[in-house]
Parts: sequence; structure tokens; C-alpha cells
Amino acid sequence: MGCQKLTYHVENPPLKVVYRAEESDKNTAQRFLSVDPLAHEFPHQSPYAAMNNNPIYFIDPDGRAAVPPDDHYINNDGSISSVQTDDNFDRFFVQDNLSETGYRLAGQLNKNDAGLVQFPGSGTGFDRYGTVDAGGTSTSPAETVGQGDHYLKPETAAALFGLVNKLHSDLGFNLSLGDMSSSNGSDPWQAGFKHHAGHGHLGKRSGLDVDFRYLNSDGNSFQSSNAFKSSSFSSLNNQRVYDAAATFGFTKNYQGTS
Repeated sequence: MGCQKLTYHVENPPLKVVYRAEESDKNTAQRFLSVDPLAHEFPHQSPYAAMNNNPIYFIDPDGRAAVPPDDHYINNDGSISSVQTDDNFDRFFVQDNLSETGYRLAGQLNKNDAGLVQFPGSGTGFDRYGTVDAGGTSTSPAETVGQGDHYLKPETAAALFGLVNKLHSDLGFNLSLGDMSSSNGSDPWQAGFKHHAGHGHLGKRSGLDVDFRYLNSDGNSFQSSNAFKSSSFSSLNNQRVYDAAATFGFTKNYQGTS
């Protein structure tokens, strides 16, 4: 629901009524003359709440309702500026100090019906590992699982684009990314295998989590049955990943046991 004090004012001189988006008030009495036409859609919101109380992510272009943005500008310090466009896709621009604009396009992704975007399988500073999960109908637990395993919320995708860009541009790291969520936000899964727990099971963590393979001393992800005991494993480089991840909002980072 829009906060009327933040929208553009157009005065009607004969009545001295100030129109603020879809509502208006009398300038002298300071009372609303009409009910917010979208009030029934936001029963949980105060009429004075702007941009769902989250102006860092949502915008309110015409004063009627907060909407998620479509263009994301991602800086190496972890800050992200987002702007709504009329396109039916999200674009992700990462900081590039060699570009005339200061940014380069890292990805252009369509949102699906679950509001998720499919993160690319490869790009500057990253690739993927593992086969793509097929999804299907699971009986234990009982759940319909969407196809694929690389789906994220747009804001999570923006943070991940920023993370891999910073690690690659500053340190030359290359990450191999694993499980995220399936296309409907469930844990990735396919018949004959276990659920990949912690990636959206029953909608609890949809589009929020990302796996990656450990880094070696050269800053590249590597595969091992027991990474900690491998001579290639670099504690320093993996800690650098966790430190950078926290800057971009990945605050619950943990290491596995092998």
C-alpha cells in the first residue's frame, strides 16, 4: 500500500484538493476524502506504511501498491539498488569498474509462476556441478516437486550474482554452484534419490539457499569425497567465500563435514 506523503502531488485549484495517487485529502482539513481503493488487498498493512515497510527492495511508482523491481544494480560492497521496469523479466547488473557505466549485465532471467528465476548454469566466475533434478511426485514426504534445482528468489539471485562477481574480480575465484530450489520452490528431488534438504522443503526456504563446492589453493572449486582431508583444500580461500557471502546477505553459512 502506498504512503501518500511520498507520491507526486497535483493540485486542483477550484477545490483546493490535493490528489495523491488513488486517494485525496482536503488541504485545509487534512482528512482523506476517499477510501484507498486497494485497502481490501492489504488488511495486514497500516495505511501509513510505505513500500511494505521495506523501501530497500520494494518500490511504489504510482502510490497504489508496493511492487518488486525488475532491474538490479549490484555493488561489490554488498549494496543492491533495484528499479521497476515494464519488462516481464529481471536484469542483473554487477559492478564493473572497467565499464563506462560502472556496471555490466550479468544475467537476464524470467520469473516463473512461483516468483522464482532460474540461475544460469555458467557465467563469469561460476559454473554448476551435478545433474539437473527431474522433480516429480514424492511420497516421503508427500510433496509435488518442481523440475530443476537452480531456482532462486530474484533478490537472492541478485546477491549471488554480486558474490561471484566480487570473488572473481577481486580474487580470481571460480565457484561451482550446486543445489538451490526446484522450479516450484521445493527441495530439488527426483525418483530414486533423497530430497536435497534445506533448499525449500514444503516452501519453508524457497529460493534462499545455495550450495557450492569447496575451493582449493588456486581459488577454484574442486570435487573430493572428503574435501577437508584433501591436500587441495584451502581453509583461507573458503573462509574468504564465507566472509564475502555475509556481505551480500548470506548470513547462515556453514561448512559440511566432508
